[in-house]
Amino acid sequence: AWLFALLCRGRHTSRAVAVILIILFFSLPLISLFRNYFKQDESKNYFAYDYAGNILRSIKKDSIVLTKIWDHYSPWLYLKYVENKRPDVRYLDTELSRRSWYLKYIQQNYPELYQKSEKEINRFQEQVYLFENGKPYDPNVIEKSYVDMIQSFLLKSYPEKPVYADLMTDEKFLTPFIQFPEGMVFRLQKDIGYYPYSYPEFQLRGVLDQKIYKDDRTLFYLKNYSAMIQNRISYLLYFKQDTLAQNLRGKYGELLARPFK
Repeated sequence: AWLFALLCRGRHTSRAVAVILIILFFSLPLISLFRNYFKQDESKNYFAYDYAGNILRSIKKDSIVLTKIWDHYSPWLYLKYVENKRPDVRYLDTELSRRSWYLKYIQQNYPELYQKSEKEINRFQEQVYLFENGKPYDPNVIEKSYVDMIQSFLLKSYPEKPVYADLMTDEKFLTPFIQFPEGMVFRLQKDIGYYPYSYPEFQLRGVLDQKIYKDDRTLFYLKNYSAMIQNRISYLLYFKQDTLAQNLRGKYGELLARPFK
């Protein structure tokens, strides 16, 4: 009603209202832009890329690595198939391994690994076929064959090739091994002892920069840096490697001391 009244006052008023409406038309998107720009700006977001790269920096040549986290695995797929980085690494997603199509992927991309564990893979495929085709199956049998298959990937490669698991790998796969923190992963060994390790130079672009927006999911994963560094420090102290522990704490002191936000 007020707008109609203004329009009725004359031509000049109508023009003024038109100008106001035009200003509002263009200003509202700008207001929305300024209000949301911080959260939507991804120009400096290297977190997933660097995290996957730091896992690769942590492991030796011809390694086998287990993960169950898609947020770890998917950036690595980019590094492997787009940038062709570390083609020597066999990176396995244990959750995707529950499906028959992923076993075909392993066969095509890691034939040596597949052949070594072919018996365990075939046993699991027989069970997962029942599940995928809606036939009766025993969940205990399928679970055991699944765990046996994943463990066989590690056991039949160890000790000729280095084997690793990331921070969130299910413990049920790792029972034959002892875990030792090395960079962003755990090296799997059969014997307790001190294993020397040259700590990598992590790429940490923007990790401590509060001017870069980090959602809750990103913050959750970034905390793994300080967790794994602290694990290594505790390991070094346990084996009386005090100088190495002190050097590592000094190098990443800010990362260990400051909460992610």
